[in-house]
Amino acid sequence: MTTDAVGGVWTYATDLAAGMAEAGIATHLVVLGPPPDVARAAEARAIPGLTLEVPGLALDWTAGSPDEVAHASESLAALVRREGADLVHLNHPALAAGLSLTMPIVAVCHSCLATWWAAAGEGDMPADFRWQIALQAKGYA
Repeated sequence: MTTDAVGGVWTYATDLAAGMAEAGIATHLVVLGPPPDVARAAEARAIPGLTLEVPGLALDWTAGSPDEVAHASESLAALVRREGADLVHLNHPALAAGLSLTMPIVAVCHSCLATWWAAAGEGDMPADFRWQIALQAKGYA
């Protein structure tokens, strides 16, 4: 399962991993973007069956280009194959745009840049928002 340590996705991912641990399901939690602080890392490591990995890959909504997200997708696919995962849970749907995997992929959207801009933005949407939205749509497809 992917997560980030920036905001609420962390809480969602660790709560879900804890629930899965109660059901006897192990989770490999891959943190994208900045690493978790010491307290968050300890919180994750306290979950039975959870492996925490911080590979230093770009977080989709902070990436500077589609190439950074593509690299994160390729690296994630290699990790999934190495670990022999049965299911991939993406909390960053744009990553699915570049994944070529045979197991089921679950993608969860925690925020939508397009609808946020429609509600709060002014003027034309910035170019970096447009490529991020296109990549997220490709991930959903």
